[in-house]
Amino acid sequence: MKTIGFLLTMTAVLVLAGSSTAPAMINPNFTPVHLVKQSSLILQLQFGPAKDGKATASVQRVLKGKFDQKQVAFILSASAFPEHITAAEKLVNSQKGASCIFFAGKFAEGQGVQEAEPGAAAEPNAAWQGNEKAFLHIAGTWVSFSMGKGGWEMDRINDAMGTTWTGGTDMLIRVAEYILEDPDADVPVKEGVHWSSFSQFAKLDGPVHAAMPVDLAGDGKLTLYIACEGGDRLFRYDAGTQKMEDVTATAKLTARSKVAVWGDFNADGRMDLLSWDGEGLVIYTQGADGTFQTGEKLLKGALADGCLGLTCIDGGKPGRPCVVISTKTAPLLWMSDEPDKVKPIGGAFAGADLGSPANCLVADLDGDAIPDILQPFEKGSLVYKGTAPGRFEAAKRCVVALGVGTSGAFAGDYDADGLLDVFTVSSESTTGLWSNRGGFEFTNTMTMTGELSYKGGSGAIGGTTCDFNNDGRQDVFFYYASASPHLYFNRGFRSFGLANGMDLSTNNMLPQAEDGQQAGCVVDLNGDGAQDMVLVLKNGEVWAFYVEAGEGSSKCVRAVLSSKGPYIGPLTVTGWREKCCLGAWNVLAGTSEAFVGQKEAGPVILKWQTPAGKPQQKQVIVETGPVRVVLQP
Repeated sequence: MKTIGFLLTMTAVLVLAGSSTAPAMINPNFTPVHLVKQSSLILQLQFGPAKDGKATASVQRVLKGKFDQKQVAFILSASAFPEHITAAEKLVNSQKGASCIFFAGKFAEGQGVQEAEPGAAAEPNAAWQGNEKAFLHIAGTWVSFSMGKGGWEMDRINDAMGTTWTGGTDMLIRVAEYILEDPDADVPVKEGVHWSSFSQFAKLDGPVHAAMPVDLAGDGKLTLYIACEGGDRLFRYDAGTQKMEDVTATAKLTARSKVAVWGDFNADGRMDLLSWDGEGLVIYTQGADGTFQTGEKLLKGALADGCLGLTCIDGGKPGRPCVVISTKTAPLLWMSDEPDKVKPIGGAFAGADLGSPANCLVADLDGDAIPDILQPFEKGSLVYKGTAPGRFEAAKRCVVALGVGTSGAFAGDYDADGLLDVFTVSSESTTGLWSNRGGFEFTNTMTMTGELSYKGGSGAIGGTTCDFNNDGRQDVFFYYASASPHLYFNRGFRSFGLANGMDLSTNNMLPQAEDGQQAGCVVDLNGDGAQDMVLVLKNGEVWAFYVEAGEGSSKCVRAVLSSKGPYIGPLTVTGWREKCCLGAWNVLAGTSEAFVGQKEAGPVILKWQTPAGKPQQKQVIVETGPVRVVLQP
């Protein structure tokens, strides 16, 4: 009994502190699908103030069942746990008009039981009898109730329901809508894929700064590029040997990069490398035979304070991309047709008090089809709103913050609303998931991300958005300075589960990975339609982990921009399955694509808009394997 009392007290403390439901594993026997189908009544509510152990909520919508009352009464003081009463009152009073969701029906303790009879619903104004229970999800927290004479009587703040859903209340409302609309709705409880094989294919000398895919020939066959001070490397998958082969010498690439970016800098339709070696920029130009020529060193004096990152963007001149250069102060813009010049972006630097910066993130963050720049710092960010390709307004403050240590940021649409969200990682601070609310307004929702919030909440130094299980939901990959990497599958709507069956540490698959990694990425190495994992370990070993694609190739749509096209990006591309949004991707010619997975054969709709164009869409039929689509602006 002492243990139970302690746990209840700790739950109340967490709620009072503003955290979400206490950590819990995913219950495969009672998912949101079970909850919605077993509920006789589902209401979207909005609470008024709680006082003296009582609260009243207005009915905003009836999502399921019959209910003609305009308000619902809750008796919080009925709980046997005083600390829960206090916590529940604080939850209600903290909402200030935010919506919550209420489920009522016949539920068994623990696991899910029989579903409600088809059409079963509460009669209007009828008193609930027998074993009808209710679950309220408010501010990311579950509260359970039983029906009493004067209203719904609070039982307790219910940690156990965290096994059904640990995430935002706004997201649970969307999950309920999705389940009610789609008879085949699924809220996954596991990753559903596994590694078919894994192997080491290289050992590198010198610090490694990046691992990334690049489409060198523009044919969709991806090459793995690794930026290494001891010598950059290029690897390609050989279908004959079924191994990654080092093609660096054949390609005659001699770069030794601390920072690098790929783009067609001489307008010949082939991808070139722009490398910073610590002194200046050098362009390694790819010839028609696939070999590289080394150019002259540029901008020696202009980058005297160093270079934190390089990002290729469209500059408004077809065939002439430009590059955003991240520095310790304001970012710079380098035009490929003016190789000896740079110009500052956004006027006077406004982030002197924000601490240490990281590489800029370039993407359309406000949904107007024009790329923006997010310059993240330890204590906050600066946003440079794009007004046209290569043009930006003066910086404005933003709440997105990195934290302390080796850090970075990457984008994805984890709640599938069409706006790009931002993950921040830091070796010495908590990972942040900054949900995009529009208009450059972001909210850190990391405490409401399911298993991610307590299994991978700190220590990452890099990561990327992916869909390693091909289900159309955007997943995430993190690598760490002093721990094994993690893959998290998206249950849908910004709640993640750890891919336990693929976890290297849990399954003792690669003990040396626990010492940390220098770089990593998730990319379809062998072209079978399933995304694989690449790790560069702290000791310099490079490993490939291949996802089992199942019978034939995995089904997906790969939407890309051509480096020969009139617009190279970044471009926001959104995938749709009927009326269901599958999320937005940040697409850049030659280096990043929209990877929209499919579990079943059928149509996928792609939607996009370039800065100077009109909204466009294209339906793609996925049958047995991957389908590559080159988007036309």
